[in-house]
Amino acid sequence: MRVAVVALLQESNTFVDGVTTRLHFEQEGVVRGEAMRRKWGGAMHEVAGFFEILEAEGIEAVPVFAARAIPYGVIDAGDFDDLVREMLSALRAAGPVDGVLAAPHGATVAENHPDADGWWLSEVRRIIGPDKPLIATLDPHANLSEDMVRATNALVAYRTNPHIDERETGQRAARLMARTLRGEIFPVQAAVFPPLVINIQCQNTSVPPLRDLYEWADIAGANPSVLSQSILMGFPYADVREMGAAVVV
Repeated sequence: MRVAVVALLQESNTFVDGVTTRLHFEQEGVVRGEAMRRKWGGAMHEVAGFFEILEAEGIEAVPVFAARAIPYGVIDAGDFDDLVREMLSALRAAGPVDGVLAAPHGATVAENHPDADGWWLSEVRRIIGPDKPLIATLDPHANLSEDMVRATNALVAYRTNPHIDERETGQRAARLMARTLRGEIFPVQAAVFPPLVINIQCQNTSVPPLRDLYEWADIAGANPSVLSQSILMGFPYADVREMGAAVVV
């Protein structure tokens, strides 16, 4: 079995005057193929978690494309299109795959795509077709969208802010992929979007009120039918329609 690995991450503050460009991504790293494993394989990053568990499960990881930029303004339209075009071209060139593990941020905004992550995940879905699993990780600051949910079989978010469990989140997503490919599970997901915005200064998951919310979610998630449950706190500094809190199960 072969599972492709792709990543495109940037947290976009739409109130910043500056624009995120290709240069910002190049400074953090735009890598393709095996260079992804060399750059991210030993990192505390969700992509490293993908590689680790796929290898442990005897599944061939196919590193395709990864790009990341530090949080800043919205992404230049032309540069965003070029990055996504490169990613999709590399995915096609990778040949037949049995599934895709993806790492979007969830609060990425491009000048031409306010729901940038929902758009590129949908493009990945179009390439692989409706029947192959597409499982993705999210930063809990994601402004979850219906397009993100429709495009994927499962979305798994970090459980900490400050973020200290990125690699573990990638591991959880990769285990879901392995179980899906073996036919042990058939993930079906649903999301809810309460009319709620959480102040960024109240998003520390180790103290109330969020600590209590995560404890409640763990109780609900103890149901053996629940494969994964994620709280998305939202990113208030992205002035987009999807901005706000959400839960995906």
